[in-house]
Amino acid sequence: MATARRLGIPEDRWVFPLAMVESNFVLPMPERADIDRWPASEVCGDAVFDASGIDRGELDAVDLYSCFPAAVQVQAREMGLSSWLDTGRPLTVTGGMTFGGGPFNNYALQGAAAMVRVLRERGPDSTGLTSAVSGLLTKPAVTVWSTGVPRRPFVALDVSAQAEAATARRTVDPDLVGPAAIAGATVIVERDGTMVTIAVVESADGRRSVAQSRDQVLAGAILSEDPVSMGVNIISPGEFAPA
Repeated sequence: MATARRLGIPEDRWVFPLAMVESNFVLPMPERADIDRWPASEVCGDAVFDASGIDRGELDAVDLYSCFPAAVQVQAREMGLSSWLDTGRPLTVTGGMTFGGGPFNNYALQGAAAMVRVLRERGPDSTGLTSAVSGLLTKPAVTVWSTGVPRRPFVALDVSAQAEAATARRTVDPDLVGPAAIAGATVIVERDGTMVTIAVVESADGRRSVAQSRDQVLAGAILSEDPVSMGVNIISPGEFAPA
């Protein structure tokens, strides 16, 4: 505050970073027991609210890093902000990464700058949360901001160890063959229109592998229905076919 006063910044424009939490724990996506979850984000969320003294229900604005819709949905769920999704409350103050330069263009700082502007406009005792994502939902970071005087000293925490402890794993076997089930999948389209399915597949004993299929009927089915738990046959390492 002394620096702000020295610089002549009016008190009604002060915005305080209350707490910042990050995890640098890295686990490749196929090794995660629950591909649709991100325990590190949950750990960061719990820690940042605890450290800041702010409750989730006190948030006036949120900006979640928005590289993909799934990233926003997973972060909201893990950090206890599902009600924002359910009620249609905006989870961005920038309009999303589409309007923020895209990946690798400093979006996290843009989100923070926009949050400062929003909180100043809302007035005294307004609070907001911004987040950042690294990799395939790998390394989260979360900050809570407020125009109110901080209830506690600012802290910056690394919760990598806690995130690792909270994340269940699966063994990945690149040579896996035989019957398996899809744990997660996507379809890419080559220049000639050929569809290629890339999937994380899991055997009955819990081993995982990453494999692809060029079966066009299968690709169409995966695009039209939920493929999770769909039975397949790994015919050779890295290649699968319909069961």
